[in-house]
Amino acid sequence: MRLFIAAQIEDKNKKSIYEIQKQYKSQSIKGTFTRIENYHVTLKFLGEVEKELVSKIIFVMDRTAEESTSFIFTSGNTGCFKRVEGATLFLGIDRGAENLWKLSTLLEEEFIKSGFKKEGKEFTPHITLGRRIKFKNDFNIIAKEINLPKITFDCNSITLMESFTEKGVLCYNPLYSSKLQIQIE
Repeated sequence: MRLFIAAQIEDKNKKSIYEIQKQYKSQSIKGTFTRIENYHVTLKFLGEVEKELVSKIIFVMDRTAEESTSFIFTSGNTGCFKRVEGATLFLGIDRGAENLWKLSTLLEEEFIKSGFKKEGKEFTPHITLGRRIKFKNDFNIIAKEINLPKITFDCNSITLMESFTEKGVLCYNPLYSSKLQIQIE
């Protein structure tokens, strides 16, 4: 099973993200753009995991959720991770990025305590909009022309997601969610 833990995006926000993505898609030559139902923020990538470890993963998620409170975060600027095969286009996170970072760090610590390997990559909170993208023009020139509304997201839970390909289409299936503690004002 190919697994990761995510902060899911509410349906009410997916259309706004899609509108941003469409603007970039019209400025690209090629690439694979994220399907609207697949938008999320990856908090911890687990990779290929034996099915027998799922209960241990759920235990770690529940323990992390008990120590974390719900919060909101907002969209920021778009950006690209440069790759040889083309750019990975993303929507960055502005306000609340530090909360996502803390949640990811806590997950990482809890997984290490439970015997899992440390993830090699540095966590950067973002929503992937596309992969292997080749743009018609320089990204910075295109980005200046793109309309970026400010989107507010609620992070109330963390979700264990399974990633698989079906008939050539990348699919994500939520397997389990842990509710974060309610923020008391």
